Amino acid sequence: MSGIEQIMPGFWRIPVPLPGNPLKELNSYLIRGQDENLLIDTGFRIEPCRAAITEALTELGVRREETDILLTHLHSDHSGLAPELVGPERRIYVGRVDLPYLANSAVWKKDFGPRFLKMGFSEAEVGRRQTENPAQSMAPEDCDRYFPLDEEDTITCGPYTLRAIFTPGHTPGHLCFAMDEERILLTGDHVLFDITPNIATWRELPDALGSYLDSLEKMEAFAAYRALPGHRGGGGLGPADGGTEGTPRRAADRGAGRGPHRTGTYGL
Repeated sequence: MSGIEQIMPGFWRIPVPLPGNPLKELNSYLIRGQDENLLIDTGFRIEPCRAAITEALTELGVRREETDILLTHLHSDHSGLAPELVGPERRIYVGRVDLPYLANSAVWKKDFGPRFLKMGFSEAEVGRRQTENPAQSMAPEDCDRYFPLDEEDTITCGPYTLRAIFTPGHTPGHLCFAMDEERILLTGDHVLFDITPNIATWRELPDALGSYLDSLEKMEAFAAYRALPGHRGGGGLGPADGGTEGTPRRAADRGAGRGPHRTGTYGL
C-alpha cells in the first residue's frame, strides 16, 4: 500500500483516508515488537478506513492476535475500528476519562441529549446528531476490551516505551504519548500544525477551552521533541520549529481572543 511511512525501525505511519471529511486522513501509527504490536488510532467504522488499515497491516505482516490498540482519544475517526482490529485476548488502551463514552454508547445519549436541549437545540436537531453525525454513526461498537490509562502510565512495545501525558480540552480524557528516549511526542488532536483542533462542550470540562489552553502549556516541556499528530503533517515543538513559541502559542493566543478560534458542540 502506498503511503506507509517508516519513521524509525519497527515504527510506521499509516495514512487512513477519511472520505468526505475536511480532515482528509488520519495518521495511524504502528509499532512492531517481537511477538506483539501496538496500533495507535484506527479510523472511522466505515469500509474505506477498514480496507486501508487492513491492507496496510497485512503488508506489514501484522497479526491481529498479537495486536493491542492505543487510542489518543475517544473521537470516532480515531477509535471507530478499535474493537474490530484488537486481538482476541488483547487490550484497547484509552484515557480513563474518555473510556465511559467508548465502553457504552448510551453515555452519549444520556449526557449530550439533555444538555443540547437545554442549550436551545430542537429535539429534531438532537435526533439528527445522534444518527447523522460521524461522532455517532461511525463510532466503535460497544465492547468490554478497554483498559484505562492515567497520566504517567507507560506502555512498552518492542524497543519503544510510550508515556501518557494528560491533555484534556479536545476531549475530556485526551492523551498525548511521549517517547522520551527518541524525543518524539504523539500529539493526537491536541497539537495540529496547519489546522486547528475543535474545542467542544463536555460535562467533565466546565471550561473546555480553558482546559485546552492549560494543556497547551504542558507542551513547553517537549520543546526538543518531534511532534507526530493525528492529522496532516508534523514538526518540531521548539521555538526554532514554530512550536512552543509558534504553533501551540499561536493557538493559545487565538483561544485568548487574540485571533480567530472555532469552538463547537461536538467535533472530530
